[in-house]
Amino acid sequence: MLIKKTTKIAILVAVIVVILLGTVLGVNYKRNLDVKNDIKAANSLITAYNKKFDKESEIDKKEKIYNDFKSDKELNDYLKKYSKNHKELKDNYNKELKSEYSWFIDCYTDKINDINNRFSETKDINSCKNYLDEFTNISNEISSDKTLEKDDINSLNDKINSSNDAINEEIKNIVNGYNNKFTEISSLDINNSSKDDLNNAITNLNLLKDEISKLPEEYFKDLIGQIDSKITEISNKLDEIKKKEEEEAAAAAAKKAEEEAAKKAQESSGNKTSKKNNKSNNDNNTSNSNSSSNNKSNSDNSHNNSTQNSNDIVTIPNKKAYVHEDGSFHIFYPPQEAQNDVKNGGYWSVETRYYDDEQKTLAMWLTTSANGDSHIYLCDEYGNILECQ
Repeated sequence: MLIKKTTKIAILVAVIVVILLGTVLGVNYKRNLDVKNDIKAANSLITAYNKKFDKESEIDKKEKIYNDFKSDKELNDYLKKYSKNHKELKDNYNKELKSEYSWFIDCYTDKINDINNRFSETKDINSCKNYLDEFTNISNEISSDKTLEKDDINSLNDKINSSNDAINEEIKNIVNGYNNKFTEISSLDINNSSKDDLNNAITNLNLLKDEISKLPEEYFKDLIGQIDSKITEISNKLDEIKKKEEEEAAAAAAKKAEEEAAKKAQESSGNKTSKKNNKSNNDNNTSNSNSSSNNKSNSDNSHNNSTQNSNDIVTIPNKKAYVHEDGSFHIFYPPQEAQNDVKNGGYWSVETRYYDDEQKTLAMWLTTSANGDSHIYLCDEYGNILECQ
């Protein structure tokens, strides 16, 4: 009986142990299954974010996906629960997070490199201005990007600043080149340059201004002002030269007209003198008494060969021309005091005499005023009265 009783107890214990063991094993199995399913779900979330991030092309949308990935509550619960004992889950998450973050760094770096590459190929000032504007936009994007860490923001901005320095140096060289062109064109001595040189300078300055006007105004505002001032200065000098030339041309024209008038007067006087001499010769052949008188007159003329007959004097408006024996002539102006008297009647003669210890050719004006008064004026060629009777 005792054996049977013991056997039953043993069997009962064995059954209990089996039941307990099965329960424990079942619980562990279910727990492991749950863990496995949770990890699988977590990895599925990571994979889904990865595909979604890769599919999107716009940086703003990628930024939202990245931030959603970091803040996903379900995924963070899995990580909090299993990352300690399941390192592969944590590693997978960190790998994806780093990949997405690197995309932003690479994106901005590529933009910076693209501008630098274009700058190395094309360095005209308009392109340089555009590069600076592009870098400003990129810098603003970086500063407003919530995904980037401070150190990375600073690193990217350092690259941008370095590129901006190189571009600004190139712009400075270009501006200096135009300043040197202006200095070269405007270096001529305005007061001692010909009209052609001055006009060429204005042409070159206008060409330079036209070229600069197509460039960013902010870099050439001062230079354009200098060009305008120099063009005005040269133009004023050209106006001064033109005025002087016009005055000289007018004076030359007046002189030429005067000379032509005097020449005609000389020719007319010569013709009259020739006719007079012919008439005098005829009179000498037909009248002995006249011959005697003429001989006396000729003797007087020989005695004072400086005195000229009034027939050698031809009237020119407001003045008279005196013809020398050698064919040259002087212009004599009547004195102001005799202007009205001459209109009322009178005549004049020219003689060479000593006056103030100098031999001078002077005009003797004999005039009659409107009231019948007679005057004698001894004057120089300019009408200055030396003696008056």
